[in-house]
Amino acid sequence: MFVVSYDEGINVVDLSGCIIKKFTVDVENTFDIVTTSENVIYTETSGNIFCLDTSGSQIWKFSSSKLLHSSSSARITTDEGDNVYVVGEQSNVLIAVSKDGMTQKVLLTEQDGLKEPKAVYYSKEHKLLLICNKQNGHVALYDVRF
Repeated sequence: MFVVSYDEGINVVDLSGCIIKKFTVDVENTFDIVTTSENVIYTETSGNIFCLDTSGSQIWKFSSSKLLHSSSSARITTDEGDNVYVVGEQSNVLIAVSKDGMTQKVLLTEQDGLKEPKAVYYSKEHKLLLICNKQNGHVALYDVRF
């Protein structure tokens, strides 16, 4: 289990609460965190997305002006290929970032029905992306291929 500790960084703990590993990173502004079999990915309130390897070294960093206005609420999820999907609540966007951080694409915008997207989740079992809007309470499923 991965735990964000504002005093220490990101810790990996076992079920009894013992710390197995520490990632010494500045997490004071961490907003959301997800893990894959190979990486730890987290967002900051500044709109940045960071990807760390299992030793805690930064692999890539992604910044977008489309997330700057969403700095307090950039939610993330990953698909079966470890691609990252991030929603910006205030900018009304869904952005996909490739596993290596080299390719990014805006997949959905307000014109597609995003109204303050508050949550995003990718079902690896069903290969569907779920997005929940805060403004109108709508929930939508998307079949994404990135």
